[in-house]
Amino acid sequence: MSDESIIVKEQGTIFLGGPPLVKAATGEEVSAEDLGGGDVHTRLSGVVDHLAQNDTHALSIARNIVSHLNRPAKHIPNQITPRPPRYDAKELYGVIPTDKRKPFDIKEIIARIVDDSAFDEFKARFGTTLVCGFAHIEGDACGYHC
Repeated sequence: MSDESIIVKEQGTIFLGGPPLVKAATGEEVSAEDLGGGDVHTRLSGVVDHLAQNDTHALSIARNIVSHLNRPAKHIPNQITPRPPRYDAKELYGVIPTDKRKPFDIKEIIARIVDDSAFDEFKARFGTTLVCGFAHIEGDACGYHC
């Protein structure tokens, strides 16, 4: 996780040739959003990490990303006051199925382990069978990859 990118819905686009080029080459009419908008690049291609609903939301995401930047070596790494999860860990027995072949939502597990059940997911819309991001356990910062 060396970098993260943000795109604003219905504002940002990424493509090599825009809708006019597609029309000239194929005769097909396509919108900029459908060709290379935020949904395409956060859900399908994985080029962009975060889809923001508007500029204010994009700034909020950026502030959260910056809060995870490296600290000087003498600094205690991103430690917070430990807080118990909002969900009881005993509920784990009801979340994890007894049949090992049956899928379950790993976010339900994370919510019962990390401080205040709060975690920041990385690339939440891309590769949805994999969940990774940041959280705190007993006040200490940690990364997870599930």
